Amino acid sequence: MSCFAGSNQDDCGGLRFRNFTAMKKGELMCKMHGHNFPHALIVFKGAVRLIWIEEGEEKSEVVDAPGRRGVPAHVPHTLMSEKDDTDASCVFAHRDDNADVVYEPTEIKKAYV
Repeated sequence: MSCFAGSNQDDCGGLRFRNFTAMKKGELMCKMHGHNFPHALIVFKGAVRLIWIEEGEEKSEVVDAPGRRGVPAHVPHTLMSEKDDTDASCVFAHRDDNADVVYEPTEIKKAYV
């Protein structure tokens, strides 16, 4: 997994929530990575800087609470807390190695690109 300390994950309603809680300003929430499926970033408290690579160029956007932002498949990205005590989650449907939606959690091995 490419996430750092302070994260945990749980499942609810056929979705996986990768939760980041009490993150400090400037703290990276995860390393640069990508997925073979789209997902959503939801910010509950504080603010998160979403940093991604598009056509070889680094771009970023701050998502303030309460807020959300979709992250497309195959887009390298990372997350950084913009405020102390930030709470956010990445949310995605359960997937298999082919990025097809499944109804039970599985251990995906090819999800990261």
